[in-house]
Amino acid sequence: MAEWESRLARWRVSRDTVAAFCRKERVSVPSFYLWRRRLQSEELDAARRSARRPSFLPVEVLAEPRTAPSCHHLCDLVVGALVCRVPQGVDDATLRRLVRVLREEGVSC
Repeated sequence: MAEWESRLARWRVSRDTVAAFCRKERVSVPSFYLWRRRLQSEELDAARRSARRPSFLPVEVLAEPRTAPSCHHLCDLVVGALVCRVPQGVDDATLRRLVRVLREEGVSC
């Protein structure tokens, strides 16, 4: 087998046709193809055996990421000397909670 592995390696670098190479090596063309197929099959089997099985990692699905507040804001809530800048796209629940907290503190908007 090592002899044919070496022979096929020489053929790959020779740039000869299979027929010309076989004449130089004094081997038959059918033997050449038989050994080439046999060795390719063994290489393929070895590659299959050594290939790692895919592994799966656990994935944790989180809530949608919050976007960083942008410079653009929808409105300013002015409460005395306090200015609350409400970012564009803030959800209704958050805005209601903000107003409720301000009311609870006795501040009028």
